[in-house]
Amino acid sequence: MNHEFAATQYALFSSAFALPGKILGGLSGVMVDGFSASPRIAGPIAEAAPHLTMQTAGYVPFFITTALMGLPAILLILLVMHVRPGPDKPEAAKQPDQGPGKAA
Repeated sequence: MNHEFAATQYALFSSAFALPGKILGGLSGVMVDGFSASPRIAGPIAEAAPHLTMQTAGYVPFFITTALMGLPAILLILLVMHVRPGPDKPEAAKQPDQGPGKAA
């Protein structure tokens, strides 16, 4: 890494990191349309919630699917929090306070 161009490199790398999410995010409408086009999926949802149409009923399984896609990340975070030990505390922090006038 060249320190003279660190800001430029950071800008390029952060943009490259965000690009796949922007491209795939645009395909979410295709996923909603797919759910809406299936009468087996959208039909019971539209019947259960009369304010939804067959087109808007596709959003319900879409949001459920995207929430389920985030569960593995949450479970891995909880696993890492449980398995990974916390930071070591300095010896001074482990001993009880021995303020002025207190006998050791």
